[in-house]
Amino acid sequence: MRIFLSLLLLFQFTASQEIDNQSYNPCEDPLLKLARVKGVKAVPLKDIRKFRKALRKCKVSQKDGEKKVSEIFEADWKRDYKSAMIFSSWTSTYSILVFMTLVYYYIGMIYATEPGDPEYD
Repeated sequence: MRIFLSLLLLFQFTASQEIDNQSYNPCEDPLLKLARVKGVKAVPLKDIRKFRKALRKCKVSQKDGEKKVSEIFEADWKRDYKSAMIFSSWTSTYSILVFMTLVYYYIGMIYATEPGDPEYD
């Protein structure tokens, strides 16, 4: 009876397993799609390891996998370049103004004259 129940249980487990007939394409990973659309910085920190693993699998598994990976990073560089072309926030503008004010102040300290100098006569 034990053997019969064991075989029945084993058969149940093996028959209940679904076999995935679709081949897995690592270049179609959701993390890679997210990086392609929104950039590499959009990948959550908790998924960085999965993302890098998917990148490696994509490079190795397909002929044009390396090209797809380079396109992801190239698009990210272009996106960063376009956002950095102009002052994108008050912080950078403020830092430039403070720097220029300090430069003008110290230049003025060097070339300033004192009230007893002959230029005031």
